[in-house]
Amino acid sequence: MRRRDWSGIGPGKSFALILFFCASVARADDYLSLVTEYSPPYSMTVQGEEAGIATNIVRAILGQAQIGYHIREYPWSRAYHEALLHSNTCVYLTTMTERRKPLFRWVGPIVRDSWVAFAIETNTVRIGSLDDLNAYRLGTSLGSARSAFLSDNNLAPHEVLTDELNINMLENGRIDFWVASQRRGEYLIRSHRVDNIRPVFSLSRVEYYLACNKNTPSAVIDRLNDAIQALGEGRREDALNADMLTLLR
Repeated sequence: MRRRDWSGIGPGKSFALILFFCASVARADDYLSLVTEYSPPYSMTVQGEEAGIATNIVRAILGQAQIGYHIREYPWSRAYHEALLHSNTCVYLTTMTERRKPLFRWVGPIVRDSWVAFAIETNTVRIGSLDDLNAYRLGTSLGSARSAFLSDNNLAPHEVLTDELNINMLENGRIDFWVASQRRGEYLIRSHRVDNIRPVFSLSRVEYYLACNKNTPSAVIDRLNDAIQALGEGRREDALNADMLTLLR
């Protein structure tokens, strides 16, 4: 897969980091291990450092809370299990499903997005409800919360390793609809220079969190959630949207 030049939203350069810059120093006894996946535009590695529109927000939250951290990128399954198994470890971005809720301590929501169905523009099918999708072939990524959501609603998605493969399958007529988060879907469509795929139906509004190991101290979780409130949802959304505009140019 071709990776884009992300230097414009790398560490220290993002609108989000400028907007939320905190000149505080973390306390030495408060330190978290953060894990994430390669999932642009939300998280990726740029010039050897973790970046992305969600990573920039996470950095700002940790700075506001005066908590030290390091970030490592893994495949999603490993990142998820690192946070599940190791103290003082948090994974992002994560949806708080009923299955996951008792397994972690939660910080957020950090980012809000929508899960949408994308289709080739020549597809004239009108979708008005989740039930309408039952007659069609749906594509999503393996092990994702979107896949679980579809299954919970009596739909049977075809799972593949990456969303990029779903773009190819949609173009080749192997699936009828691709279910993805709206921001990630729009980014992938633009980065692959595809001009015939459109969002056609919004399945659900979703919230993404930082999910922390259950042994993470309550005081740390409280400070992180207080930091989110201090930064304000409006400014976080403005920062995300500004970074997205930069990427989609």
